[in-house]
Amino acid sequence: MSRKFVFMVVSVLCLSFVIIGAKAHDPSYEIVAVYGSTPTIDGAINIHEWSDAASVFFNNTEVFVKQDGVNLYIGFNNSEAQFHDEDTVGVIIDVDHDAGLTLQPDDIGMIVWRNGTLWEANVTEGAWTIANTSGWTASVHFTSDMWQVEFNITYPKINVIAGVEKTLGVVFQCNRRWELSYPFSWPPGYMDIYTNPSMWGVITSTGYDWIPEFPSFLVLPIFMITTLLLVIVYRRRTKNVIF
Repeated sequence: MSRKFVFMVVSVLCLSFVIIGAKAHDPSYEIVAVYGSTPTIDGAINIHEWSDAASVFFNNTEVFVKQDGVNLYIGFNNSEAQFHDEDTVGVIIDVDHDAGLTLQPDDIGMIVWRNGTLWEANVTEGAWTIANTSGWTASVHFTSDMWQVEFNITYPKINVIAGVEKTLGVVFQCNRRWELSYPFSWPPGYMDIYTNPSMWGVITSTGYDWIPEFPSFLVLPIFMITTLLLVIVYRRRTKNVIF
């Protein structure tokens, strides 16, 4: 067996491991944390508060996502009027976007029960464990045919720095009492979705870098003011030139 052949085989194997180990996600499950107004976290999904958010839809549940340069906001609109204490919604975040096959310490679960109870789950020794709730809050609201939840997640909680692009792994989940053995989520994945980050979708802030959008209507006035200042400075300098 020639050295050249051995080198080629080893190279192919190394490349395979790199590909297998690379971060992966289904591009069809991606949502952008667009810049939007700061909502009042009272649980109510009002049109005027969330019309500027991106959204996804699954299992009769619409989820809204946006940011204001300080916090990440996530809203759930669930078309289920009958009250059950066992009903929950949740957000799972892979803070470092490891996208591995197993849970890691940077994975966080934030769960809200229908009665308003908040739970947080962190990863210890590769498994979910209940932890103290910190760095986020949420509120629940009811209508005649909906129950709604609003999340406020601070940037430090998810290691986001305003102005720096960052990608987060994410799962949105909605469980109803009679569906506990068949949980629904975005992306879909049944029970496997909760322990396999490589199946999770992503939140990015592409085009915003986790900061407020720079208003386009300000570009022309700023350009005109800058030009005027440059002209004034130039005239003053040329006026003081002695020939």
